[in-house]
Amino acid sequence: MRTKHSITRRIGFYFLIMIASASLISSISLGIMWSNRSDASMINIAGSLRMQSYRLLYELEHHPDKIDQRLAEYQASLNSPELLGLEHSLFVTQPVKEDYQRLKAIWQVMEGYIQAGQKQPYLANLESYASQVNSFVFSLQAFAELKLKLAIGVITASMLLIMLLAYFGIWYTRKRIIFPLSQLMTASQQVKNEDFDHIQLNVNEPNELGELSTAFTQMARELAKLYTSLEQEVENKTRRLIAVNRSLLVMYQCSQLLTSKPISQELLEQVLRNVMDNECLNAIEIEIYGADYWNVSLVHQVSPQAWKSLIIAIENEKLAELRWKSSLVCPDERLIQSVSEMIGRSLYVLQTQKQQQQLVLMEERAIIARELHDSLAQSLTFFKIQVNLLKRSQDPAKQQQILSDFEQALNEAYSQLRELLATFRLTIQEANLAQALEHVLASLQPQTTAQIRLQCKLPSHMFNAQQQVHMLQIVREAVINAIKHAQASEIEVLANTNEDGEHCLLIRDNGIGLQSDIEPDGHYGLTIMKERTAQLQGEFAIYKRAEGGTEVRVLLPNMMIKR
Repeated sequence: MRTKHSITRRIGFYFLIMIASASLISSISLGIMWSNRSDASMINIAGSLRMQSYRLLYELEHHPDKIDQRLAEYQASLNSPELLGLEHSLFVTQPVKEDYQRLKAIWQVMEGYIQAGQKQPYLANLESYASQVNSFVFSLQAFAELKLKLAIGVITASMLLIMLLAYFGIWYTRKRIIFPLSQLMTASQQVKNEDFDHIQLNVNEPNELGELSTAFTQMARELAKLYTSLEQEVENKTRRLIAVNRSLLVMYQCSQLLTSKPISQELLEQVLRNVMDNECLNAIEIEIYGADYWNVSLVHQVSPQAWKSLIIAIENEKLAELRWKSSLVCPDERLIQSVSEMIGRSLYVLQTQKQQQQLVLMEERAIIARELHDSLAQSLTFFKIQVNLLKRSQDPAKQQQILSDFEQALNEAYSQLRELLATFRLTIQEANLAQALEHVLASLQPQTTAQIRLQCKLPSHMFNAQQQVHMLQIVREAVINAIKHAQASEIEVLANTNEDGEHCLLIRDNGIGLQSDIEPDGHYGLTIMKERTAQLQGEFAIYKRAEGGTEVRVLLPNMMIKR
């Protein structure tokens, strides 16, 4: 490193001189300005002394009780820190100090007149005292102006010095820095334009720029050697990037096809044709295990080459086999692998969806069978007993009674079957609990003049299909009881979460109230509601409301953890 004539050292030394000069000048200027910090305050306070002296004369005439207060205020102004600082400041001129001492001495005399209550002597000397105050103010003003002129002179001299130093810095910078840098810039532009035979740089300068010029010249020579080899490498990289980009585009298109449409033979044919065209394959085909009608075979050109194959499997389950014949260009097997995985996932999802649909259908069938069995088993057992009694009885009156009971039970069973069928339709068609409850209540509204209102805030995903059937049946049974027996004008169904965080179902009315919690013979509504509540692992309660009417309450557990 050439440090004998280092530019950085010279520039640093030059800036050090400038900083030292500027610091010295700034210190002097700041000292002068700092001494001016209280000039305005001193002039203001000194000027107020004249006004306060006349105010004391006024207070002496009209408000003698305020004289002590005014004297204290005047004494505070005369001995304020700003004015007292004049006596100890090194920069204050002697005339200013003498005027201040003279003013204080005269005021002691004037203060004695006021304290003695001698108005006439005070009035006779007031004009002279005011003139002395004016003289003191003028002295302060002249002193402030003198300091301002001195500051201006220092600043002017400093500006001239700084301008001189700046001119020298500009001259030195242009000669030693700007011109060599301009040559380096021209050479760099030539190298940028692939002209490595740049202008001759001054490599003999005994400073950093000379070192930089030497390094730049050497670098240009090395770049000239590397440039020719890099061009070929860039072309190879570009070709590979184009191929990768094309593969990504094909994978995106295949992903869009497989996710936007149901899988079919036509869809698989489009996917395989995209792969064949992109990879220049002679042939490609796919065999779907268990779905031969989806098999696809595409042949672009007959080739004696052997087939390459890939088994498509998800979670160790073999779903299909993909085979292809490549041309002279080697295909991107990663692309083929990715597309095969997309096809496998689509087949697996389709298979899983079908299995799920079958499970849902089987579950709904089991629910229907179980509900029909639980709901109609008692009625069918009753019919069987009544038929046996009818066969054995010889009494016509008893036979008539049996037939009447049989007919009533048959009507109730038929009505219950219709209600179950309506409930099953709602369960299958409505995934939303609130909508299912609305349909149930809408089917019951024509049976009564009472106003039926619903408020449901429980999430539908709390219940599975069986649990939803129990919920709807409980609501239906409770509302039917209110319609038949309560003589109510309002019936409310509330399904929400109470203040204690419990999920609850409330069916209440404003009718005549509960007469007894024991059901009559031949009626099983309360028993069925209790059994359904037990199936929901909830708590059932029915009681008479204090304001009138009946309330059925079902407290439910957190169904989301019972699913």
